[in-house]
Amino acid sequence: MKWHQRWHKNHWMEALREHFPEWKTSLNGQKYQEKTVNQWFAELERWLADPEHPLKLEKGWTNLSPEGLAENTKKNGTPPEHELFESIPALEALFATLDENADTIALHAAHWVAERIATHKQRRSLIGFDDMISQLAATRKPSYALPKPAVIMLS
Repeated sequence: MKWHQRWHKNHWMEALREHFPEWKTSLNGQKYQEKTVNQWFAELERWLADPEHPLKLEKGWTNLSPEGLAENTKKNGTPPEHELFESIPALEALFATLDENADTIALHAAHWVAERIATHKQRRSLIGFDDMISQLAATRKPSYALPKPAVIMLS
């Protein structure tokens, strides 16, 4: 099951919005300001609505993780516990991997698409202007292979 489907299925965002005000009382108020937390939740909701949307939580990755919540809990408070918080580190690792491999993935996709187009054109006997020029250039002898002009020696 994909991440965004799992989050929709479990209604995690609704639960977070409902319970976070009571959890917030045990957390460091400077790191969990309402404006900042709402931005993190809005970003998560945008990603849930459109999985192609890049998920960028910035400090939210750390602050919403179980370790971040435990670190930022007040002395006598208990850190909030929820499945979502437990899944944040794995989700962050997934997005980091995608970011690291984006160029490789794009290059692979470009080669794959080029091969598919070439196969499709060959199967249907299609030729475009660029194909015609490329094939014409391939049939010409390279300029360095031309015979040298004869040298006439006068004595």
